[in-house]
Amino acid sequence: MAAIMGINLLNQLTALMLLSGADYLAVFDANQLQALALLFLGAFEYGYDIALVFFGLHLLVLGYLVYRSGCFPRVLGVLLVVTSLSYLSDSFSGFLFPDARR
Repeated sequence: MAAIMGINLLNQLTALMLLSGADYLAVFDANQLQALALLFLGAFEYGYDIALVFFGLHLLVLGYLVYRSGCFPRVLGVLLVVTSLSYLSDSFSGFLFPDARR
């Protein structure tokens, strides 16, 4: 998840660079630059959802391991699994219902 989020930050950096007003961007008009910036910000949202899928899978495995170990209360493992399912459902809802995005 951390690697995906790190790479995903490039989308925000690119949007910022497009709106920086650098000389090499003079070939685009303002509407084109704003549209490209919005494209990269939208790509960031999808990348964030992809990272949350991996975080949800991580919590699922962690919850199972906590549940099976004798060192922690079993209810903690159950809560981690429930949290994992919440992250997974939220992430996949962004892909299944793109019009209902935040």
